[in-house]
Amino acid sequence: MSKWKLGLPLLVCAIPLLLYAATLSDNFNFDGTVFALLLRQSLAVGSPFSHLHFQHLLYGPATFLFARLLPMDPLRALQLFGWGVTGLSLFLFASVLSKRSLSLSLRTGATLILGLSFTFWSAGTDAEVHCLSLLFLCLALYLYQSGRERWAALALGLTPLAHVLNLALVAGAAGELLYRKGKRAWHLLFPLTLPWALPYGVLTLPSLWRGERPLLLRRTDTSFFHTPGLSTPWQDLLSLGRLFIEGPCAIPFTLLLLLSLLFLFRRRGEGSILLALWLSLSLLFHLFWEPGNPELKSPLVVPLTLGLLSLLSSKKALRPLFLLLPLLLFSLQLPQFWQNHDPANNRDLQRALAIERLTEPESLLLIGGSPKGYQRGKAYVPYFSRRVLLLPETFPGDLTTEEGRLSLRRTLDGIAKSRPLYLLDDLFLGGPLRREEFSSSLEELSDKECLAALAPFRLYRYREKAP
Repeated sequence: MSKWKLGLPLLVCAIPLLLYAATLSDNFNFDGTVFALLLRQSLAVGSPFSHLHFQHLLYGPATFLFARLLPMDPLRALQLFGWGVTGLSLFLFASVLSKRSLSLSLRTGATLILGLSFTFWSAGTDAEVHCLSLLFLCLALYLYQSGRERWAALALGLTPLAHVLNLALVAGAAGELLYRKGKRAWHLLFPLTLPWALPYGVLTLPSLWRGERPLLLRRTDTSFFHTPGLSTPWQDLLSLGRLFIEGPCAIPFTLLLLLSLLFLFRRRGEGSILLALWLSLSLLFHLFWEPGNPELKSPLVVPLTLGLLSLLSSKKALRPLFLLLPLLLFSLQLPQFWQNHDPANNRDLQRALAIERLTEPESLLLIGGSPKGYQRGKAYVPYFSRRVLLLPETFPGDLTTEEGRLSLRRTLDGIAKSRPLYLLDDLFLGGPLRREEFSSSLEELSDKECLAALAPFRLYRYREKAP
């Protein structure tokens, strides 16, 4: 690649990368905070396999190695990792376009649309596993465009290690290869399959041999499965528009995407079969699993951008949209990401910092029975307050019975003898424990500034019950 062809994609990618750097999130999502907590624990024991997540095998080890090189807080290390990986993905995408006979304005517009999409902006500013899915997909596109099909298949074969739901991508690619090449596709199916089949096989086969449930299924939350309703297909399709932009504008964006896909399939252009299979498999699965969640479909943003490019580049009357869409994405999404950049707007963070100010470094924090919607706060509390967390479900015994609650009381009394113990009062909101059973051991803290930050929750010091 000539210096000019290399420099132009770098120049175009610099705009989104600078925006990512300026808007690094201080309003981290639930998963990002948990990943940072697990990374901190992995670094403490010196092994990335002590807290390995079986739905995304590669993210933990990759970020562990990255964090070992950087003397900074693990959450910031994860953000920097996501920033760099997302930037590299965008550069590979721009490099793919530079190999095509497209005008400079079309290549620039398509790169900016992808770079300013909600998916890429989120991956570049938060701590999330899906940045690796974007990287492997863009790498596969680049290798395929360079005529290296086996290496492209290998890159696609790595995507389930970024997230197991990318098996839909592998199945779509395998179907497209068999349709297009027939028997000549078999040599490409091996690099497409082995990178993910080997590690998952090693983790799964021994447990199956022993007659146990595989680790992947044991650690998968099946509560998201549901029976599709009348609105489910529309929610599923609307999530495609939300890959690019959140809010009401996702609706016209979805309609534009559907128009571009219709055009692409009618033209039967390169990759249209792969895209059709991938979309159908992904959307079919998500009819039963979080249909409105665009995060789990994040790799789709790349081929959908190519679909937009095919439509808008072929219709001269639509080409001004390539100037309008990046400006629209920038103007509507910058305020949201700028707001997330300000830690003062993060109530969960402020709540956790208040707990840090109110409690001793060696203290334990008991929290549980939380009302719906506070699960993210649970992840913030131990990470940002840097306190050891206790959950009622980790204690033996049935807490719905008097005997189980009495056992818990004895355990808490024993803990309170040796180190400070605090309770966050959401323990009593919707859980099996009753406030009156513990009232004689609870001392409410009175720091007004911290209490305001904690609201609507309250923090209590647990004292051993006097005999």
